[in-house]
Amino acid sequence: MCTSMTDIDRTPDGSPDPAERRRGPRRLPRPERRPVELSSEVPANRPSIHAVNDLQRSDGSFVVPAGVAPPMSRHDSFYARYGKRAFDLVLASAALVVALPVLGLAAIAVRLTMGSPVLFRQERIGLDGRPITVFKLRTMKPDRRGRRSNQFDGDDRRRTHKTAEHPLLTPVGRFLRKYSIDELPQIFNVLNGDMGIVGPRPELASVVENYEPWEYARMLVRPGLTGLWQITARGDGGLMHERVDLDVAYLTQMSLLTDLRIIARTPGAMLGDHKGY
Repeated sequence: MCTSMTDIDRTPDGSPDPAERRRGPRRLPRPERRPVELSSEVPANRPSIHAVNDLQRSDGSFVVPAGVAPPMSRHDSFYARYGKRAFDLVLASAALVVALPVLGLAAIAVRLTMGSPVLFRQERIGLDGRPITVFKLRTMKPDRRGRRSNQFDGDDRRRTHKTAEHPLLTPVGRFLRKYSIDELPQIFNVLNGDMGIVGPRPELASVVENYEPWEYARMLVRPGLTGLWQITARGDGGLMHERVDLDVAYLTQMSLLTDLRIIARTPGAMLGDHKGY
């Protein structure tokens, strides 16, 4: 091993000290190790969890994270990609013919009791996190500021976005909501491709902002007029975000047979004993 002359002590005449040469080069002392101090304080410049996980784009749409689909999900099956849309168009066209008389009478009742406009438009989040405009019949009269609201700002607002106790809800509106007649205009949403017949209900952006990553899976399929939530937990008073598991479960069961079964059970859920609020 080569030894540097600067690492060996020398005699007064400048020659290397034989004793030092035998001992080898001098080792430098190791730096003193100081214990690492742990602190439970979060740095002031650390971003919040919401800032790190913010999946909302500037245009109001949401980024659906990769890998959120549940195991055995059928959202990318042949039926989901091709057959379901054809099924929606055929059924929505037939449903529109049947629903037009009811929709016409309901629109007249809204016009006579609440004035114009008859339709209420609201932005919801649809397939792949894109904003869509959902149509409904108005069920409330304008508030004191003249705003035509169809929403409730109290604690009950996150339950089903509907409440029978809202002070602006009219008797006609209460009837329309109870039997979901106010949602018949959403057949046009199905025809224009924003919604499907069966699927999760389209959610408000203010609710999607607080989603956990796994809840974004419900946006892998078009929102629907009816679904598992409507036929199993409709009107039970539960919180909407607690029913996302039903929407995600639909992804693993999605098929033509499943959709037909849900559609067959929907009239009973609408006309059953439980309320449609």
